[in-house]
Amino acid sequence: MRWFIKSSIPEEEVDFKALGLSALDYRLLVNRGVTSREEIQTFFNPSLENIPAPFLMKNLIAASNRISAHIKKGSKIRIIGDYDVDGVMSTTIFMRGLTRLGAKVDYDIPHRIHDGYGLNVDLVEKAKEEGIDLLITCDNGIAAFGACQKVKDLGMDLIVTDHHDLVKEEGKDLLPQADCILNPKQEEDSYPFKNLCGAGVAFKLLSALYTLHGLEEYVSEDFLAYTALATVCDVMPLISENRVLVSLGLEEIRESDHLGLQALIAACDLFQEEVSGYHLGFVLGPTINSVGRLEDAKEAVQLFLTEDLDQAQNLAHHFRDLNRYRQDLTNQGLRDISLKLKEETSLPDILMVVQEDLHESIVGIIAGRIKEKTHRPVVVLTKTDQGLKGSGRSIEAYNMSQEFGKFRDLLSSFGGHPMACGLSVKEEAFPKFYQKILEASPLAKEDLEATYYLDAQVPIHMVTENLVEDLEKFAPFGNGNPRPLFGDLDLHIDHLQILGKKQNVLKFQVIKNGVFREAILFGGVHQFFQDLNAVYPKELVEDLYYNRKTPIRVDILYRPKINQFNNKRTVQLQLEAYRFKEV
Repeated sequence: MRWFIKSSIPEEEVDFKALGLSALDYRLLVNRGVTSREEIQTFFNPSLENIPAPFLMKNLIAASNRISAHIKKGSKIRIIGDYDVDGVMSTTIFMRGLTRLGAKVDYDIPHRIHDGYGLNVDLVEKAKEEGIDLLITCDNGIAAFGACQKVKDLGMDLIVTDHHDLVKEEGKDLLPQADCILNPKQEEDSYPFKNLCGAGVAFKLLSALYTLHGLEEYVSEDFLAYTALATVCDVMPLISENRVLVSLGLEEIRESDHLGLQALIAACDLFQEEVSGYHLGFVLGPTINSVGRLEDAKEAVQLFLTEDLDQAQNLAHHFRDLNRYRQDLTNQGLRDISLKLKEETSLPDILMVVQEDLHESIVGIIAGRIKEKTHRPVVVLTKTDQGLKGSGRSIEAYNMSQEFGKFRDLLSSFGGHPMACGLSVKEEAFPKFYQKILEASPLAKEDLEATYYLDAQVPIHMVTENLVEDLEKFAPFGNGNPRPLFGDLDLHIDHLQILGKKQNVLKFQVIKNGVFREAILFGGVHQFFQDLNAVYPKELVEDLYYNRKTPIRVDILYRPKINQFNNKRTVQLQLEAYRFKEV
């Protein structure tokens, strides 16, 4: 296990005290790449006035004009989305926005298992048969070369809106055939922020269209909530423009009168006025995603478009039940694979596990969970009619798309980026592919150690209720702006308790220089005692277990929070990692 303190250095010093900030505040900002006075002020005062104008994006004016012309002519427009949260939200944004503009618009979303990802020829031919004049993709299309060509061959107009990396050929963008392509990652695109999600790109286009039609006042009400959901769930960095969109989007969600949003929030047992970035990423998002994983994502869009209260509530409760079923499938699959791995005397640097009876929509979730436990790249595969199909999750030291791409000829299909991938491989080709991957592994022993980057060393006596409340001004937290992580060294442990129905929560006091704080560890109780026994004699471990005084000491990494229970507020240190110190 490796711990590092972030030591980012700003290009120029800022008088942070003049901005009403503490030294710790400034350190947290610098660690997140927020260094100039202007960036700091924008960070704490998010406003749509502080994000780039949509018309800076390449082809956006042309796309706006083309859509406006089709609306004026009464053309039939179809949105082609994707089955994840970003695709569902992008589709919702287009449907709500174009409908308000008077467009004749409908939507289609490929089925995860039957169709696969993105625009395909079958969807194109179906659109032509049904008299569609303009196709608009969202969160997909930038690499759908064959399907895009088919659109043009059949005489339909096509606008591609996407945010994924472009295919390169000899260092140049390789673009599909389309009338307009919106993607801020294109060459010579002057749009300054490149990390929008698919819904973010849709937001820019609809914002421009609303401006052209004199409807600017409805932009926040119609689009921000859905853009925020997509941005968090697609794990976009919550910096710069994304921070603005999510901060303002959360405000809209807390006050929204959209039936689908209200029904989903209620079905997930949340209070609308208390929804946070955490709830978007870990409660609402997974519930929406479960629809595309196990059924048809078109139903998820319907939830956010319906004006019928009964339908909204019925759909929301069904999605909640689907997500619970998805969780059960995931937990069972994780247990089965974990038992299989326990039988191994040692684990290879790169794990590839075949589990025949897994639902193919959850292999990526399980791969991510195993990666977190084993600190190594993981691929989980299941059997399908076409062979093995799987998904991978990687670590910082291993570029999965680059390394797997070296042996692409052994795969039936492959796509991904450095930290994740999807692949299909014939059963007979899998052993050879896996062997090649292991032989070519560039990983060193230290790459497979858990690595933590903390913001600062903050002694526990500094962690007060006021400090924790002050840190909330850095919310919403997420990728690129994690909840602050601190550390302290050489603490004594006392008053240990094992809690929870599954006995999987550990609570104890940490003490230093007469000051004590409550620490809590979620999960890993068995591992905690294993680690303890590896350092201390059995007698001392038993003394701690039975709450007798011991000399046991520990270093901790923690995120400070306030726990509220029975109207009592307690400062609590949520442990991320620990190291026991020998006596």
